[in-house]
Amino acid sequence: MGTRATGSALNALRGFALAHGLELDDEQFQRLSLYAQLVLEANPRVNLTADAEPDALLLRHMADGLAAVAPLKARLGPAPRIGDLGSGGGFIGAAIKIAWPEAEMTLIEGLKRKYEFLIAASLKLGLKGLRVLKRRAGMDRFTGAEANFDAVVERALAPLPQAVAWAVPLCKPGGIFVAYQSEPPDPGAPELAAALVKTGAKLIQSHAYRLPAEHKDRTLAFFETRASD
Repeated sequence: MGTRATGSALNALRGFALAHGLELDDEQFQRLSLYAQLVLEANPRVNLTADAEPDALLLRHMADGLAAVAPLKARLGPAPRIGDLGSGGGFIGAAIKIAWPEAEMTLIEGLKRKYEFLIAASLKLGLKGLRVLKRRAGMDRFTGAEANFDAVVERALAPLPQAVAWAVPLCKPGGIFVAYQSEPPDPGAPELAAALVKTGAKLIQSHAYRLPAEHKDRTLAFFETRASD
């Protein structure tokens, strides 16, 4: 089984990127493809994903990361500090970094084997401002220099109320937390409402998008953290 994406998948990803406000060059698409290849090569020993086809990694996982770039750019400065909490295979953080080179991206992963993969993959990507941090969400302490992000993103880390409780404290005052969701969240749902009250965050946007070849929208839920007094 090959580890290289097909031309049709790369063309579909290019179309997806353009539809979401991203004009990426050939080198950026090569890096996206390289990252998918690195994941598949490491997957048998590291167990990064259930998908075994490079096209699926591009059109599902890397596209997921690209979907967040334009709405993040609309809310953040030109060179923000972003944390990808519970990075896992690194798809989201790597895709955002490749598409937005000026952003400083930190991939945060607590499992040793995945952390080691992320270190090796980030070195092969050769991008300045991409770092990897070994921390477990909700369990390990973060120093001030390690946290205080302009934005934190997460996908499939935990149920949304728990993700809010873990991610919001890592954002700077007035920062943004972005959660990947299958449906727009209800801020009045009891558990989520309690987490929002406790953290001082509020839901400010539910951004709908649709991955290539899918027939149902997904949601990026944007939460704003409490500004400092």
